[in-house]
Amino acid sequence: MQVSNEEKNICETGNNGFKNHTNLYQYQNEQTNTEKISKVSEDLLNKTTEVFYKIEQMNDEKIKQMIESRIGKVVAEDKYEKMDYEMQSSLNITPSIQTSVFKKSEV
Repeated sequence: MQVSNEEKNICETGNNGFKNHTNLYQYQNEQTNTEKISKVSEDLLNKTTEVFYKIEQMNDEKIKQMIESRIGKVVAEDKYEKMDYEMQSSLNITPSIQTSVFKKSEV
């Protein structure tokens, strides 16, 4: 294993051998972490660039259809919930009324 001048300086800064070894280990660990972070950042940047490139390649009509399909799903869910609420309201079905109806039928 080759030791760089920077690593030699780190080893010489400690008061005893144990501390010197710890300093070198911490330095090497920090270098490894920095390399890993750089690699992940580069991969993320490449993937993001790829996604933006694909979006640019799509024509406006395709993007419009994708957005409308997403919005359509949300609108449909809202309409269903509203219809369900309106049906329950028109039938006057609420827990308190149901309980009172059951009590009346028992009597």
